[in-house]
Amino acid sequence: MAVIKKYKKKNGQTAYQFDLYLGVDPKTGKKRRTTRRGFATQKEAKLALARLEAGVDEAPAKGNTQQKKYTTFNDVFKLWYQTYKLTVKDTTLEKTDIHFKNHILPAIGHLVIDQITYEDCQNAVNQWSTETSICRIYKSYANKIFEFAIKKEIISKNPMALTDIPKQKSKKKSDDQTYYSKEELADFLNWTKQHRPEKEYVLVRLLAYTGIRKGELAALVWDDVDFDKKTLRINKAVVLLKELTLTTPKTESSYRTISLDSDTLEILRQWKTTQKKEFFRRGIRAKSDSDQLIVTNKFNSFIYQNYPKTVMSHYPGNNLTPHKLRHTHASLLLNAGVSITDVQRRLGHSSAATTMSIYAHATKDDAHVADAMSRIFAG
Repeated sequence: MAVIKKYKKKNGQTAYQFDLYLGVDPKTGKKRRTTRRGFATQKEAKLALARLEAGVDEAPAKGNTQQKKYTTFNDVFKLWYQTYKLTVKDTTLEKTDIHFKNHILPAIGHLVIDQITYEDCQNAVNQWSTETSICRIYKSYANKIFEFAIKKEIISKNPMALTDIPKQKSKKKSDDQTYYSKEELADFLNWTKQHRPEKEYVLVRLLAYTGIRKGELAALVWDDVDFDKKTLRINKAVVLLKELTLTTPKTESSYRTISLDSDTLEILRQWKTTQKKEFFRRGIRAKSDSDQLIVTNKFNSFIYQNYPKTVMSHYPGNNLTPHKLRHTHASLLLNAGVSITDVQRRLGHSSAATTMSIYAHATKDDAHVADAMSRIFAG
C-alpha cells in the first residue's frame, strides 16, 4: 500500500508525495511504478492516489496472493528452440539464430505473447520489409513460435498469420550480370589459365564444368574422382560455423555422382602430379587419396570460404561470383538442349521447378530459335 509523505520544496513550502506500485503491464510483463509529487494538501494526494488505485492492472484474484505469470514471445521461443535445434543441421541452426537475434526478437520478443495483437505483428513485418529482402522468412519463423504457443495452449490464435507482406521493389539484375555466355566463359577460363597459378585454374575449371557449390568443391578429395568411369562424387561440403567444418551436403538431393568431360579429367590428372611436387618442395607430406583435398590452402587444409571469389576477382573482364558460375553452367546446359531433369540432378536440386526458376536464362544470341522455327514450318 502506498504511503503519503510530506516533504519540503526548494522554496520552503510544504508538499505531499507518494510512490505507487501499479502491478504488471500486461503488454510487456514488466512491473510498473509511478511517483506523484507537488500536492499542496494531504487530501489532494489521497484523491490522486485513490484514482490510480482504482485503475490497477491485473490485480491478483481475491484470496490469491500469487501474481499472474506473464509469458513473453521470447519465453516461448526458448521453449520451442530446445526441440528445434535437435532437428536441423548446424548451418541451418546458425542462420535461424541470426534471424531471431537480429530481427524477430528485437521486434516482438519482449511482448507478452497472449497480448500481442495483429497491429503489433503487422508493424514488425513492415519494419522487416525495410531491412531485408527476406522478410517472408522472418514472418515464417515468427509463425512457428505462435503455432507452437497454440499447441502448448498458451494462446488461442495466431495474430502473425493475418499479416500481409508489403510489396518490395524488384532489384533483379540483368542476365549480363547473372551468367557468362559460352564465349565469355571461354575468355575467362583462358585468361585464368594463362595468368594465374595452376591451382586457381583447376578451381575455376571445376566450378564452371561441374556446377558444384563452392563448399562442395572445398571438400573434394582425390578419391571422389573416378578417372576410369569419368565421374565426380559429391557427398560432403565445407561450411563456416565457428571454424571451417566438414559436414554433409546441403540436402539429400545434393548427394550425387556426375560425369566429367575428358579435358577436365586430364587437367585434374596433371594437377594431381603438380600438387605432389609442390608439397614435396615445401616439405609437406601428401595424404592418401581418401583424405587429400584437391584444392587446399598453403597448409594443406581447407581453403577459406571466400577463396574462390578472391581467385575470380583477379579477372579484368566481366567479373562474376562462384555461384554465378553455377548459373552459367546450368544455363548453358539448358540452352544446349540438355533435359531439365538431367540438369536438376547434376546441380543437386530437389525439384526441377527450383532449377527452372533460378537458372533457366535465355541465350543472348537466339538465332538458333529462329532457325528452329523455320524448320518447323518447313516440315
